[in-house]
Amino acid sequence: MPRPGQDLARAGAGRLAAPSVVLAALLGVATVASFLGAWWWLFDIASHFRPQLAAASLVCLATALFARSRAAAILCLVLVAANAVPLLPYLSGSARAAGAERADLRVLTLNLHLEGADMDAVRRLIASEDPDVVMFTEMPADDGAILAGLRDAYPHRTEYRRGSPFDVVLLSRWRIEDWSMDRSVAPYLPVLSARLCGAQSRQGCITIVGLHAARPFGREGRRQRAQLDAAAAAVRAAPLQQAVVMGDLNLTPWSHAFYRFTQGAGVRGNPPERGLAATWLSRVPLFGLMIDHVLASPNVRIVRAWVGADVGSDHLPVIADLAFEPEP
Repeated sequence: MPRPGQDLARAGAGRLAAPSVVLAALLGVATVASFLGAWWWLFDIASHFRPQLAAASLVCLATALFARSRAAAILCLVLVAANAVPLLPYLSGSARAAGAERADLRVLTLNLHLEGADMDAVRRLIASEDPDVVMFTEMPADDGAILAGLRDAYPHRTEYRRGSPFDVVLLSRWRIEDWSMDRSVAPYLPVLSARLCGAQSRQGCITIVGLHAARPFGREGRRQRAQLDAAAAAVRAAPLQQAVVMGDLNLTPWSHAFYRFTQGAGVRGNPPERGLAATWLSRVPLFGLMIDHVLASPNVRIVRAWVGADVGSDHLPVIADLAFEPEP
């Protein structure tokens, strides 16, 4: 005779059979939509949640197996594979891969979330990571204190702000030979292009393209594409194909818009050692998104990349060590 516990388990499994099929179907629709971002921006939004879709697919698979629903289990297994495969490159490395490998330049990008960041924590972060180049977006209205406090360490800077949270400010130890701010998309959506050169001839020069991209929704999404096109043009114009794109792109690596940009600009995606660490809303479990980036053109290699400490903003900083590749 079956035991009472077995009867209860079977009863529970039976009650979960129908919900597991519904869950699998809903996840199937979301997953299929997430691969059709080229058709509609709303589909592309789903792709940003690739890690969350992968986690939900695992839950779906466990539920289907418990419910003994073969059809739901097969569908959930397919969904696990479809959502996990794009994540695999980011699961193979450690955040700060070892290394004695030489780097020519260290950069840091951070969205300060206006008054959200703790400026003392920001200064400690910069002292700890010791970057050669710092790029801020969403600077607070009263930015004098932090800029003045960093003036000795970073004597070269771009300062041409119009009060927009999408403005970018670049601080550098390297000499800024030339820079421009492209506001052709909209006055409040600038794209910075700056040519930086090291104090010593062996350090060479590099073009920094910095931006805080518009949000990927509706009309703003069209402006985001135009802004990214302007950034791609600045990368392609860089001498010797030595350029780096850095900032809050409001895109994750799994979106069609991100793929379109990296292909158009000729920049490589994030290196494996960057990991899957979210940089926005990372304090919210299973919700944070990886939208802040440092991307390199062909003749610049990202030696190491990692996500820095929490400084009170709703974004985390991204830091990368870069090396110049010899000309092909």
